[in-house]
Amino acid sequence: MITSISLVISCQRQEHHAKQNNADSTSHLLKPLVERFSLANNGILADSNQLIFYYEKRFDTSLLISLKKDADGIKAIVYQVAPPYYRNGGSLKENHTLPQFFEGFSFSIDTASWKSTVSGATEILNTKSFQDEKNSAFDGATYLLAFNSKIRVNRNRIDDSLLLGYLSLLKSRFLYKYMEQKPAWRKEL
Repeated sequence: MITSISLVISCQRQEHHAKQNNADSTSHLLKPLVERFSLANNGILADSNQLIFYYEKRFDTSLLISLKKDADGIKAIVYQVAPPYYRNGGSLKENHTLPQFFEGFSFSIDTASWKSTVSGATEILNTKSFQDEKNSAFDGATYLLAFNSKIRVNRNRIDDSLLLGYLSLLKSRFLYKYMEQKPAWRKEL
């Protein structure tokens, strides 16, 4: 009897410890992205009122999309980093001190769009996949989806497929529509 009680208490401690590590790893993965794009989050990363999606691929425009719900409504911010500026060709330490050039835009979305967008994210975040590292692409894209204190990073072809599909959804639902409205940049001031 004493042995079984000790086993239950031990398992509960390990489960609690695992939950803390999961939250720490979410913060650890999101923090460099947030810092790179100077996103202000007041220490809260991807809770139930914020969705963050990140896409990066060599020789392609990288994206960070933040959808945040607050008392004033639902705001979206899209950051884009063009390939020539991405990583600036230096080490991580050098890149931290160099200027990070990016473009971006923001817009508001309605509650119905928010609900369907986070519903899709929740479905992806709750989908089980096997972590078979042998099955991941060597030079493929990097995806990250974070919402409701959960995070998913692509580690295999199933993740690649799910997250690429979600990127396509975001592009068709929001990005293409607003990119068409982007004014032409002029260098003269």
